[in-house]
Amino acid sequence: IKQENGFKEISVSVPVSVKYGNLSAELEAFYTLNTENGGYGKIYIYLKEISGVRTDAKVYCEISETVDAVTKLINRFKENQDGGNVPDGSADKESLTVAKVINLVLGLDYGKIVTDLRADENEIGVTLDVDEILSSFNVDLGIALGKLELKLINGEEKASLGAALPELGLSIGVNGSDEDIKIPDLNEYADLTAYINGVYGLLESETIVLEIRLDGESEIEYLKGVVLEAQAQLKLENGYNLISVNTPLTVSYKEISLQLEFYYTLNVENGDYGEVYLHIVSINDKPYGMKAYCDISQTVDAVKRLINVINGNSEARTLADGGYCRKRNKRSNQYRFRIYNKRNFGKSVANRIYRRRGRNS
Repeated sequence: IKQENGFKEISVSVPVSVKYGNLSAELEAFYTLNTENGGYGKIYIYLKEISGVRTDAKVYCEISETVDAVTKLINRFKENQDGGNVPDGSADKESLTVAKVINLVLGLDYGKIVTDLRADENEIGVTLDVDEILSSFNVDLGIALGKLELKLINGEEKASLGAALPELGLSIGVNGSDEDIKIPDLNEYADLTAYINGVYGLLESETIVLEIRLDGESEIEYLKGVVLEAQAQLKLENGYNLISVNTPLTVSYKEISLQLEFYYTLNVENGDYGEVYLHIVSINDKPYGMKAYCDISQTVDAVKRLINVINGNSEARTLADGGYCRKRNKRSNQYRFRIYNKRNFGKSVANRIYRRRGRNS
């Protein structure tokens, strides 16, 4: 820690090594603050190593700007979840006044809190029961912190401070040094706030475009030779409750090529799986005008009923789109299918399919 200009300029350099199980990380953090600027300062992070693998990730942020950017991003999601009603942040809770804090401090049982106090020519030390302090303020963290050991150690020219929480295996030391802080090359660091604002801008876009490509060189057996190009256009509306996806798609495999357009729409509030519209534009560059659509929930239901009929079930109930399929004559083993065209309600296309003993049709 370095202070200059009467504590108006503060710089902090922190090399950090952390390890948990097989995971480890090594990084350097640098923080700088000019109190006259009125902000929270800047922090620079250099991630040097992850689990033995050297990295070269450098980012920085102006803390106040990053807080604003993250807040704006969070509110963006809240707007969608709450239908545009963003809480104003006010909480109807009783405030803890200075007088109440003083009364609580004066009412503490210091006989239980201060478990050890010592002083000699080398150091002054005190041990505090942290759990007792938290209990006095009705604070429950869900874990026991144990006792906090504080030391002020007298050195030849400069004193040092020490703190430890043995229950957590945590210790902190504060020492004076004549070494100067090594300031990193700040021009090498990427602005983290710019990335956060970029994500916000992406979510604010009228349409999100997802480009997908397969080059046919995949090592996966069933994808070898498959060349695909697709550009999915995703649109989210009404708080992410209305989803639309439009995808022009070109795919080829060996001598076969296919061009089609795929459109999918889903209203989450309806509780179904949405609708799919498919247009086969061309096959091997030959134009086609085939267009089909389906309501996924109804189609799944219809397929299940058709499977039941094929498996010999004696009765299949009304199809979701108004058609029906039932066994008419047990002796002749005859079936009748009637399918209504959903888009031309009232008009029908009727087909009779007969399956008698000894016939395969």
